[in-house]
Amino acid sequence: MHKQDIFYQPPAPASLSKDKVSIWNAWCCKGDKEVSREAATKGAKHVELVTQFLSARRRITSDEANSLLKNEVLAWVKELLDRKQIFRISHILNNIGIDPNTELQNVFYTTADTELREYIGNHLKNLKKLDERLSNLWHFLDLVLKNNALVSKQKLSKDSIECLENQDSEWKSEIAAKLFLRTYDTVLVYFFNENALWKQLIFYNDVKLLKMWIQIRYNNIEDSGAPDSLKNVFERFPITTEMVNQLNTSEAFANTKKTILNGLSCYGIFADEDKSCLLKLLHRMNEAGIVQNTYEIIEKQTSNLDQHVFLQLLVEYCTKNKLFPVLSSCVERLDISEENKDLCEDISLIYSLRKLNFSDRTLLRDNIFYVAKFLSNDLNNYFKENPLILLSIIVFTEDLDFENLMQASSLSLFDTDLLPALKHLLGNFRILKAVYEYKKVLIESNVTYFDLLEKHTGVDTKSLFHAVPMPNFTTSELVESYGYQKKINYLFYVREQRPSIAAKLFLLEHYKESTILPEDTVRYVQKKIFTIALRNFNSYEIPSSCISFLEMVGINSNFLRVAVTAAHVLYESTGNFDYVLKLFLNIEKDAHSILNSLEECILEKLTLSLPMAQLLSMLLKPMT
Repeated sequence: MHKQDIFYQPPAPASLSKDKVSIWNAWCCKGDKEVSREAATKGAKHVELVTQFLSARRRITSDEANSLLKNEVLAWVKELLDRKQIFRISHILNNIGIDPNTELQNVFYTTADTELREYIGNHLKNLKKLDERLSNLWHFLDLVLKNNALVSKQKLSKDSIECLENQDSEWKSEIAAKLFLRTYDTVLVYFFNENALWKQLIFYNDVKLLKMWIQIRYNNIEDSGAPDSLKNVFERFPITTEMVNQLNTSEAFANTKKTILNGLSCYGIFADEDKSCLLKLLHRMNEAGIVQNTYEIIEKQTSNLDQHVFLQLLVEYCTKNKLFPVLSSCVERLDISEENKDLCEDISLIYSLRKLNFSDRTLLRDNIFYVAKFLSNDLNNYFKENPLILLSIIVFTEDLDFENLMQASSLSLFDTDLLPALKHLLGNFRILKAVYEYKKVLIESNVTYFDLLEKHTGVDTKSLFHAVPMPNFTTSELVESYGYQKKINYLFYVREQRPSIAAKLFLLEHYKESTILPEDTVRYVQKKIFTIALRNFNSYEIPSSCISFLEMVGINSNFLRVAVTAAHVLYESTGNFDYVLKLFLNIEKDAHSILNSLEECILEKLTLSLPMAQLLSMLLKPMT
């Protein structure tokens, strides 16, 4: 008890009730500790009164008096905790306006007393007032204290949750990873990362767990033989490139490094050291026994080796060692993009050839030129030896006018002067010059069709058109009135007996969408061509055109050949064109009628032969 407590007894304020005055006077004989504890035990009214009392006795402000009260009560709380009176603590803390759970959490967090921490922790846990963070830290601290031998070199300065949490993240991650490998306790997962776990496994040369991690992470195997705790951790943590690179710089056994790097390479994962050299990459894959699956490995979603990087390494090595056939063969399976094509001349040429489209004149021209450039360092000499190649380039260059070329006597393509090659071309193929000169004569001639009409028929054409200008056969009015207006497709050219043009047009239109003829398209084309051929079966030209067209586009024409031949046989027998046409246009429905008619025809002539028997058997087959 302080001296001033003895000698100074503050008078009770006049505003107090008799009961409170009695309490006030009783407190004058007690110390601060006693009155504080008494007030905290009895409730809020006493707390308010004791604050006034302490303020008057100590001659301090109300806030200072309130702080003094709390300090006295908190000191008492520690004593009560030692006696395990936690419910009494909750009561007195509530009375002085302090949340008991918050205060208990603070003691739980800061205490180094294991028994006290466990007592408070269990109480808060039962009340569901212990948050996950504190619960996990408590569990972590218990594991640290139970495995002191494992972390003896990294002991805590104080065995409290506060001290543990204040450790840097690297320390916690390393310790948690060590403890996890000892206990497989999943709570520790919150405190370590993949790098820490990887380092520990490498440090202990734990090949089994490292391989298990790789398989679980990349192979998606259901039964890995690993405990669920391990499996969940390995599924959660990725294997980064940084972790892979640590293998080469670690002090792990050489066999450990080799085994793990080989295992990772099966999923397209390589250390930066291996990715820096083509031979190292191939050596790694060869050791893993997967070099024959190089392309599949690089294309895996798990791969950290970019195709562009691999292609660049391949190009550099093959170019340096002049292994051009090897390069050409190797890149067949790789997707060469626009950005990759400039890696070297070989890749640029391969890229151009892959983009080749025979319906695109510019691409054709470019590819012919690039191949020529690749084959020869002197293009003029090359084109002199191969003049037709130069001619093809000229033909496929759309903005190059042959007439202007002849007049200017110059030729420059792709920033290359090819005049010497052009002169050689014209000198060896005089027909080109002759065609030009003939064209020039025609251009300079002013003779018109009207002049020819007057000269050869004696018709005065001017008198015919005296009131209007002389007509031009390219005017829109004449074209609209007399021009051919039907849609021109492959069927038009088939009817015009131009099967090769029809086939080219059909294939070009179809190959814009697909490189394979669908079954529906084949049936549709067969029916259309069959109809055209049968409507003209009595003339050989159009059926021949139809048959040629089918063969050119890759469709079997045997059925059409047999049908046309059979139609001829019946027509020669009956002489009724319309009857035969109607019969064969419904061949799928009237197959038996056709067969009966053919039998009657054959019996009449009694000329049944093996070829005719074959014809009958083929005719009975349905159209495919």
